[in-house]
Amino acid sequence: FQSFVNASGEIVASRYAEIGSNVMGRLAELRVAEGERVRAGQVLALIDPVQARSERESVQALLRSLEGEARAAAARERDAGQARDRARALSAQGLVPQSELDGALAAADAAAASRRAAEDRVTQAQAQLRKAEDALSKTAITSPLAGVVTRLAVREGEMVVVGVQNQPGTILMTVSDLAQVDAEVKVAEADVLRLA
Repeated sequence: FQSFVNASGEIVASRYAEIGSNVMGRLAELRVAEGERVRAGQVLALIDPVQARSERESVQALLRSLEGEARAAAARERDAGQARDRARALSAQGLVPQSELDGALAAADAAAASRRAAEDRVTQAQAQLRKAEDALSKTAITSPLAGVVTRLAVREGEMVVVGVQNQPGTILMTVSDLAQVDAEVKVAEADVLRLA
């Protein structure tokens, strides 16, 4: 005994990815068309990299400046350490008053603190540089899986926005792996009992 049920629906890929962007900007180049087959890791689109590149160059300049300051602070620390050592030696011989030794010790401690602060600023700038380089790398939108571009929702020149909290970002396209597909059909409740 066979029974037939008429229902409408759609064929959908089991694996698919809706591709957005992690950076905001103008869509400078769209490298694929709807229906085109793509490889995992293939560059699908490019967001205008000018702002991200400028940010990286700005942070690189800041980092070079802070590294120079850190080297200068290390030199001041060495100098203050040598002055402290001389003051200790002279104080042990009774040739300088205690107040001069105290001043040399305080100057050496201050120079060491200044060097540590300069090194912390360098570490902070290095983290900013990693962030800027990451943002620049994300201007190239790549496919997370091999498949077919089944929906292309944007055109070159459009602005792409990043999703925040309750606001979805721009979906650029959908890439679907059509190796395995499912049929999603809406069956009337009365007909469900006739299905296996």
